[in-house]
Amino acid sequence: MRRTAEPRALIAVGTGRYADPWHPFAENAAALGAILRSDGFDVRIDDDLDGAPAALDGVDLLVVCAGDPWANGATGHGAPSESLSGLRATLDRGMGVLGVHSATASLRDYPDWAAAIGAVWLPEISMHPPRGEAHVEALSHPLVDGIDSFTLVDERYCFLQLVGESEVVAEHEHGGLRHPLVWVREHSDVTSPLLGPSGAAAVFGPQKGADPAVAEGLESNLARWARLLERAAAPGRVDADAAGAGAAGGTGFGMLAWGATIEAGSRAVGEAVGAREAFAWASLVITGEGRFDDQSRVGKVPSSVLEGAGSVPVALVAGSIAADVDDFALTIALTDLAGGTAEAMTHPARWLREAGARLARDARI
Repeated sequence: MRRTAEPRALIAVGTGRYADPWHPFAENAAALGAILRSDGFDVRIDDDLDGAPAALDGVDLLVVCAGDPWANGATGHGAPSESLSGLRATLDRGMGVLGVHSATASLRDYPDWAAAIGAVWLPEISMHPPRGEAHVEALSHPLVDGIDSFTLVDERYCFLQLVGESEVVAEHEHGGLRHPLVWVREHSDVTSPLLGPSGAAAVFGPQKGADPAVAEGLESNLARWARLLERAAAPGRVDADAAGAGAAGGTGFGMLAWGATIEAGSRAVGEAVGAREAFAWASLVITGEGRFDDQSRVGKVPSSVLEGAGSVPVALVAGSIAADVDDFALTIALTDLAGGTAEAMTHPARWLREAGARLARDARI
């Protein structure tokens, strides 16, 4: 277990088959390293990109600044088996990933890479207009809170192949279309460790209203708590890096100290209350979520309800909705009813009653 709350970042730099004549990867890595250090990260820069995925133990964030290896012909193909399995294992435990610019064309020999970053550069289809002035539109997301739309001089990738569900937080316009510039994707909250960029304070603190200063304090206190529990518990019983230790704000870690095992809570609770039997009786199932996003589809209540309900229609009521909801028969977001997040959070009871009235009126059973 880590003895400090300081998260660890590894920046993998494009050299050898990952180098190209257009991008100063080493300079980019140095600049990113300085930014991450100023934000409290312990940073290591590695210029062996194929070796880095095999050395990710204890790493909270992998940053890739590299080019397209397959552009170098036959010599650009192939990856060590230990690196392929290493990347997969660390992604499964919840390590964060930051792909910078041409990283969408990189690590092509790694089957898990495209799904991790959510986009792929397609040769002869993806493109960028000539380097020049571009307007960047910042959208509504905690990542860009306080950042207004701005203009810069750069190249802008267009027509990337998106992979899976992502939430776009900044975009630009080209050819009459909007193209994503910055996006985020989350695989699952139930595998979050206790500490680090994918841990309880960093991931779930902002969802509950914690600003960066508060989240930093939460992280520090969780790290102290982890050290105390490790000393008090039986050897090997608690591990802050364990998948699920950060679930429910760190409750998973506390339960591990008591000897518990971690499993999908929504499924266990459903079995305990006889949800499948209730679904079979019902004509309509109503489920809810604070914020329905990509995390909600993996191991959380809405996904479990959809799976268990089978052919019975399911309605979703959520504080806000930021993911595809085609699987639901009816959806209502309180932010839509209230005209914004502030009003929905200020008078939640009012808008929940309105949501109930809409369900009664619009549901067709």
